Amino acid sequence: MVSITEVYVYHESGYADDIGDELANLPGVQQVFYTMGDVDFIVISRVQNHEQMNELIDKIVAIEGVNETSSRFVMRELKNDSRLLETMSEGMIDNVLETE
Repeated sequence: MVSITEVYVYHESGYADDIGDELANLPGVQQVFYTMGDVDFIVISRVQNHEQMNELIDKIVAIEGVNETSSRFVMRELKNDSRLLETMSEGMIDNVLETE
């Protein structure tokens, strides 16, 4: 199961690093994005069943500073392509591969 969870937090000094680290260390969490706008964090997670999903959401809500969450559950993945080189220009690839 894949879920996309929006995480809303109370804004206190250092919250982005502290809460971001806690979210990133939860079992099942694959990606955490700190965002600007109405949503503070986007969490992408993969678990095996509904029970694990409920446990993960409970752990997210239990993090100090988390105010609210809103989750979407993926019904079917249409594309999942994380090949970074395909999105890079030739110049950027040269910079990445360049050795000192």
